[in-house]
Amino acid sequence: DTAMAGRRASAEPYPKEGKMNRHAVLPTIRDAELATPSEHATQRLGGKVGGVRREAIGPQIVAFMDMRELSSYPTTAVPIDETLFSVSPKEIAFQNFIPLQEYTMSVVFRNTDTVPRRLQVLQSTSPYFEVTGPDAGGIKIASGMDLVYKVIFRPDEARDYEDELVCLTEREKFVVKIRAVGLRAVLDLPDSVNFGVCPVKYSSTKVLLVRNIGDAPARFEADCDGPFSITPTKGEVATGGSIQLVCNFDPSLLGVHSGSMVVKYDTGEAVRVQMTGSAEDLLVKIDKKAINADSTCITHASQKTFKIHNSSDVMVKFCWKAAATAEEEEQMVARRTQEIDACEETELDEFTQLLANDPLQRTQAAVLARTYATMRQTAEDASYAYTDDVFRIEPAMGEIWPHTTAEITIIFAPKAATSYTRNVYCDVTGRETRLPLKLRGEGLGPSLEFRPTLVDMGRVFVGSTHIFEIVARNVSNIDAPFTYVENAASAHSGRVLTVSPKEGVVAPGEHQAFSVVFTSDALGAIDDVIALDVVGAAENTF
Repeated sequence: DTAMAGRRASAEPYPKEGKMNRHAVLPTIRDAELATPSEHATQRLGGKVGGVRREAIGPQIVAFMDMRELSSYPTTAVPIDETLFSVSPKEIAFQNFIPLQEYTMSVVFRNTDTVPRRLQVLQSTSPYFEVTGPDAGGIKIASGMDLVYKVIFRPDEARDYEDELVCLTEREKFVVKIRAVGLRAVLDLPDSVNFGVCPVKYSSTKVLLVRNIGDAPARFEADCDGPFSITPTKGEVATGGSIQLVCNFDPSLLGVHSGSMVVKYDTGEAVRVQMTGSAEDLLVKIDKKAINADSTCITHASQKTFKIHNSSDVMVKFCWKAAATAEEEEQMVARRTQEIDACEETELDEFTQLLANDPLQRTQAAVLARTYATMRQTAEDASYAYTDDVFRIEPAMGEIWPHTTAEITIIFAPKAATSYTRNVYCDVTGRETRLPLKLRGEGLGPSLEFRPTLVDMGRVFVGSTHIFEIVARNVSNIDAPFTYVENAASAHSGRVLTVSPKEGVVAPGEHQAFSVVFTSDALGAIDDVIALDVVGAAENTF
């Protein structure tokens, strides 16, 4: 009968691993993803947390045997990815143990095939685990029958232990995991943190009060990806204690964002918290798209105002920028860094030549390297806020409370008599793109008008001297410093034109009389020009 066959078979030596079929295909085992906090708590505390329980790892086939050499039943009804014997429990786990005590757990093996099959369980090599059961040489079990082994655990301290129960059948070699979990810290983190809808380019926060519900102090490190961050990034929580974790969501783009917060314990375990949030634009706008400054004289300044309206429910910060996007600022940093690198390379070449002639200059190399390192750091740290000596914006940065407005002043101080145009951008928290603003202005210089504008001297005799007077009036609102410009062509043609005074300043609305003395030694028509160089004027006055 089957029992007698089992007893006869137990005396036969079990085949060595040399009989394994090396060409068999083993089932693949995928790496498990990081557990959620509730799954981790379930596993560590041995109870159900939040309705989530992680399944234990079942028996794992590590090699196959050649059944034609080892069994009189070379075929089987059991699928190739399952073991001939089912194991209960699937994973041998010891928890809440006390050092220097002995703990025992039974492991039941059931023959799931339709014919008798042989099983051998090897003795553990660990000093902390012992396997007891039937004859170590192996025994045949009838179809559907059970065989019970006992695993004895003798810990010497409250820490983690791991081992494997190695089992041999006529078809495969498989292992059953043995785990002993010592004292553990368990932080009752949520499985997910949802920030909901938040302003873009604005730091939204959620505060988590996290307790250590385990039975050991919790030493952890936390890290987030995407637009999420956590404070503090590391800490220690006593058993039964708590800590506040501040989660931050700082999106730079509109739309739905997702990421993870990974919390790693000092024991090597880690859990993953899902982070989600959505970013939208706030209702913040400038009441004008362009500012046309009044025409202003140089050395003077004019101003105009406009408003930034914050119609949202949060306080926003603003700053005026010269670049339309952050990408343009990065390009500006890259260009500035390239310029610094080129200058450093040039100076290094010069220094190398100097060093060849004077080895004592070697100490200056470190000074040169530090200088350019500081310049690079300054370029990278620059805020690239808008600055200009013609159009000044006040305030250059600030805060706007909810449902209020900020009045901004544009001060136009032209440096020359010309037209000015600037494009500036307001970088506002709560807005994905910067708000554009065009600035225009016309600079006015001093202006002198001659009276008369044309002097007809009629017929003039050669060698005679003619004296006449012209008057210049300052028709602008600023002083007009002037200098008489000699006409070199007149001197070469034999004509002498003397103007007095040759320089001076005409106050606004005032007049300046000029005495003009004309002498000619040459015949012919006379066509001369009296020119004044007026400082700051768009062109010379004639």
